[in-house]
Amino acid sequence: MAESQSTSNAPGDPTKITRLRELLSRHQEKGWDEAWKDEATPWDAGTMQPALQELVESSELDLPKSGRALVPGCGRGYDAVFVARSLGLETIGIDISPTAIEAANEYKRAVDPTANVRFEETSFFALNDTSFELVYDYTFFVALPLSMRPEWGIQMGKIVKHGGFLITLVLTRTPVLLTMSDRNIMRKHSGLVG
Repeated sequence: MAESQSTSNAPGDPTKITRLRELLSRHQEKGWDEAWKDEATPWDAGTMQPALQELVESSELDLPKSGRALVPGCGRGYDAVFVARSLGLETIGIDISPTAIEAANEYKRAVDPTANVRFEETSFFALNDTSFELVYDYTFFVALPLSMRPEWGIQMGKIVKHGGFLITLVLTRTPVLLTMSDRNIMRKHSGLVG
């Protein structure tokens, strides 16, 4: 079956971005679920992220082929299903939006019901006593308020196994992927950034 799913969103659609900001302003954390209900999901490209696919298929990194993977803020689950299928990792996609988790389960059923991936409605910051060989973060970090980014680094330092991989795709308004402040936060709190 096809990997992509048609959505009404064009990635980065300014109308969707404006609507998302309104929902988050009005509903705070619950705004993420409201965004899914309202289809104000400008990050949803309708398929897995090409950069992730390119990295995995390039074999540039000796990525793990066994163990566990995590995709925080998994949304519709494209990347989580891809990681499970391409690397053979037991993959967990998490999101705080029940509507996103429902969409992820629907996507999995449509493309590969046997994929070794499950989706859970939970907060990334609530994960305890668990670790992963690989964590893939597609814009989850940049969606966090600045005040929560140090906590992100601390949590990543706890859940990425020693020798494991943290792969992030960070989108900003400038060509710089991370500000020096963000890099310092990650370095200080996780030891994961060189």
